[in-house]
Formats: sequence, C-alpha cells, structure tokens
Amino acid sequence: MPRKTFALILTLLVSVLELNALQTYERKFLVNGQPTLVGIDAGMFQDTNTRLKIDLAGKWLAKIEGEKKWSEVLIPSAYDFNGKVIFRKNFELPDSIVRDKTLFLVAYGINYECQIFINGQFLTRHIGGYTSFVVRIPDRMLNIGENVLEIRISNELNSKSTIPLRPQVWAWRNYGGIYRDIYILTTPKVLIDYAKVNYSFGTNYGLLNGEVEGYISSDEISKIFTDKNFFCYLLFSFSSVFIIIPSSSSCFR
Repeated sequence: MPRKTFALILTLLVSVLELNALQTYERKFLVNGQPTLVGIDAGMFQDTNTRLKIDLAGKWLAKIEGEKKWSEVLIPSAYDFNGKVIFRKNFELPDSIVRDKTLFLVAYGINYECQIFINGQFLTRHIGGYTSFVVRIPDRMLNIGENVLEIRISNELNSKSTIPLRPQVWAWRNYGGIYRDIYILTTPKVLIDYAKVNYSFGTNYGLLNGEVEGYISSDEISKIFTDKNFFCYLLFSFSSVFIIIPSSSSCFR
C-alpha cells in the first residue's frame, strides 16, 4: 500500500475515533468559581463610591435543554460538551436600589451564543464567547425583593456564523458556559453614559491640546420626554499642563 494512501486512511480513522469520543464524552462542568474581582483588579469597571457591584458568581442552577433535572453548578465555569444549557440565578434587590439606581448587566465572557431573560422578560442576545458586553436593565423588568436571571447558552458550531465554523480535529475544545466574571453594576440615575477624548500635538510636540466630550443621560428626565431619550453634552478643554476648563454644554431630547 502506498505511503500516502496509508497516511490518509490513518488520518481518517483517527478523525472518526475522535469525533465519536466527542459525542460520547462525559458531560461535566469545569469550575473556575472565583468571585468577581474588585479594586484595581476589577477589569472593566473599577469600584467607586457611586458604583456598586452585585456579584452573581457562586451557586447557580443549570439543566440541559430538553431535560427536566436541574443541577447546582458554580459560576464562573465551563461545560465540556456540545449542546444547549439553561442557567438560572435568583438574586435580591432592595427598594433603595430599584428606586434610586440604574442597573446594568455586565458579562466578561459567555460562550458561544446566549439569550438573557430577567424575570421571564427577554433582555438581550449576544454572540461571541471572547467579547464582553454590557446591557442596561430597564426598570420595568425589576422587582423589589427576589429577581430571577436566566441565561440560555449554546456552544454548538455551524458552517455559517461561528468561530471556528465546525469542530476541528486536534484543535482546542469549544467549551460552553459563563466562564468569566458576571455581575450587576448599579449607577446613579444621572450618569456619564459615554466619553470621548480628542487631542492633537503642536508642531514640535511641546504642546498638547485636547477636548473631552461627555454625554450625561438620565432615565428620570427621559420619562418626561417620552418621545426621545434625554442627554446632556459637556465639552472640556485641556492643555499640556492638564488644566481642565469647561468649554460648553447643551442638552437634547
């Protein structure tokens, strides 16, 4: 038998055996389980006096789609099989937070595709396990007291929209799950929603001129102007000595 033919047959045999092993692999969760980082290690949002994090790491319930049995799992973690899994977490919100704060759900990594529900109401859909995301939670979805967060996750690959497009022999495994930090970020009702820095250097790079654009949004004022969102635009200027001077401001609706 020619060497090339033998090598091809051997490669196909190994591929079949590995794919069969993937299908019969024991379903298990690989637990990270560490709490959300705080302080200077907080990642996307450092802790301040006005921004509180409600950590969602810890014990969750999970079940494979189509099955009835719920099992307790620790989050962050990843599941080591292909399929769809539903995760559920109960959390408490006091009256002061629901009434006085704006809430965001922050997820550092959910692989691969997920749909998120708060108290049975659809919140958002996200695709891509290597990108973090932040989504504002509308006040109407929240309860004073107990709330239920449900995340439906699929790590199944397809030939059109996933990365990679299909399972690969001798490549990394496509783990699923909530495998990085996840928490609720609370902010004041009036908050800086977006900021942008524009700058330029002088001809000899001895002078730095710049502007900081900031957008301040408020859900409370938006309730008055029901046709559009309300936000204020602030502009600050600074020079190389880093003295910040308010330049202008305006509000829109």
